Amino acid sequence: MKRLIEADIYIDVPDQVSVTKFDDASHHFLINQMQAVDFIMETNSHFLFVEIKDPDHPDADNTRKEDFIKKLKSGEIDKSLYTKYRDTWLYRHMNSEPFKPIKYLVLIACASLSSAELIARQDALQKKIPVMKDKGERWSKFIDSCTVLNLTSWNAALSQLSAGRLSSVAPP
Repeated sequence: MKRLIEADIYIDVPDQVSVTKFDDASHHFLINQMQAVDFIMETNSHFLFVEIKDPDHPDADNTRKEDFIKKLKSGEIDKSLYTKYRDTWLYRHMNSEPFKPIKYLVLIACASLSSAELIARQDALQKKIPVMKDKGERWSKFIDSCTVLNLTSWNAALSQLSAGRLSSVAPP
């Protein structure tokens, strides 16, 4: 089992899943010109593009958290989220990286968000990307699915990729 870490969030990934920390300058040489998702995971059947936002980070001040939630609820955050997906897809496409269907997973670690708010962001994001599942082979190379989750819904939907908060885990 591998543990991915982004700020105070971790995701435990089975050893057979390949993982790249994609928003790292050592991997992505256009990091200053293009936005990037946090991680790319490769399973037997898909690539998972994973973006993590953590407004509930224990060190975040209340003003910053409130600003993030306001931007999220208004849809202002969508541009950043779809640009990260698009630029990551374009970078990989231009580098002739292998093709598998892509699932875009956005983890928003914010306990106060309701299921309805997460679904609203997911629906808005799917319209901007757009999801092209069942549109033919050429279009399916763009994106298979887009899901916006909080920690609770992530763990319910993706039990093989359990996620949590580092600050909540007892030290070894």
